Amino acid sequence: MNYQEAVSYLYGLGRFATKPGLHRMMRLLEQLGDPHRRLPVIHVAGTNGKGSTCCFLSEALRAAGMRVGLYTSPHLQSIRERIQINGTFIERDRFSELVSQVRELVESETRAGREHPTYFEILTAVMYSYFAEQDLDMLVQEVGLGGRFDATSVIPPPRVAVVTSIGFDHTAVLGSTLSEIAREKAGIIKTGSRAVIAHLPGEIQGLFSDICDERDVPMVTVREEDDSHRPHYHPRRVDSHGGEFSYSGIDWEAAGVETTMLGRHQLANAALAVATLEELDRNSPDIDLSPERVLPALREAQWPGRLERVQDSPDVLLDGAHNVNAASTLAENLAEIYPESRIHCVVGVLEDKDPEKMLGAMAPVLNGTVVTTRSPTPRGRDAASLGRAAERVLADGCQVRTVDDVQGALQVCVRDAGPEDVVVIWGSLYLVGAARDCWDQC
Repeated sequence: MNYQEAVSYLYGLGRFATKPGLHRMMRLLEQLGDPHRRLPVIHVAGTNGKGSTCCFLSEALRAAGMRVGLYTSPHLQSIRERIQINGTFIERDRFSELVSQVRELVESETRAGREHPTYFEILTAVMYSYFAEQDLDMLVQEVGLGGRFDATSVIPPPRVAVVTSIGFDHTAVLGSTLSEIAREKAGIIKTGSRAVIAHLPGEIQGLFSDICDERDVPMVTVREEDDSHRPHYHPRRVDSHGGEFSYSGIDWEAAGVETTMLGRHQLANAALAVATLEELDRNSPDIDLSPERVLPALREAQWPGRLERVQDSPDVLLDGAHNVNAASTLAENLAEIYPESRIHCVVGVLEDKDPEKMLGAMAPVLNGTVVTTRSPTPRGRDAASLGRAAERVLADGCQVRTVDDVQGALQVCVRDAGPEDVVVIWGSLYLVGAARDCWDQC
């Protein structure tokens, strides 16, 4: 099996839909020699902010001289993005070999009448097999969906379980209330680990406190601008170059922690990463992480497709906001970073999203051309129906256009923008990946 055959095989697994349960994953890993049991792990769950937080952690641990595996999803341009060591993607040949090995096991199992694993389960098995042979000092892994039944939850207790945020997404699978969603994501918190949690709404915060008490897991909550609580952080700067904050932890103090990722929400993600690093330093005798050594590395963290600027004059931003909470955060960031600018957008969403609520969240900042397009996936909502939703929700100052293909949509929107304007491409990571391909080819 060559690389293209391996990728085609994986993409062809879409018919095996996501299903609850870890039994398929456990069986597959048992036949592979249980590679997941040989890895020290930081496990990150949450509705939004998981990937950025993982990226901050990976960069900081690398700065400490560690060999760090990073597993994230989804990818933007190459499936190999998901499996990295110190910023280098898994090699094509090794990826192909491991996919072939796992495929043989899967086909043997299904011939014996056992249930077929899903796409994500097979890819996760490839990841664990690869990282187990790589002599890692730490694996930073992002949950794919939820937490309790996610394929990544087969691991023994992680060194630290991190929860970034709780919001409404994937409600058909995770539940229709925040409490139900929170319980699913809390599945990564296991007896024997430690927990670092973002400051969440009161009822949800209490739920996590109760779960950690039940499982005898020490929990740290990271708050913003709360001098009576440690750890906390104070935002000091948010602009078109990134941001800066001060951090006061249980032991650590840092006056000027900087990030070049755009948006106020990235200060919260970075502060959560800093608190996680401090927990590791305080409670892992085998790890030495001084703030002076690791915190400057946060400036180097870059997470493609998350308020990523790919062009100046006009500024063109790519953001994977794909649910209502993320769209609200995107709107808040655009209002803060570009308060005087005319803002245009290209938007494409998936069929299972609520386009009117997502567009409504962005409506306060959109005052230029809005181009609706189909996100390049079979699950993408058609551009025309999205355009009708935009016309119902957006103010009269917006000109709504519909362009089916992504490249054409980008051309129309950028052409309409003046040099001082802003163009944001958002709504789906599939759309953002396609847009990034267009810019790479320019």
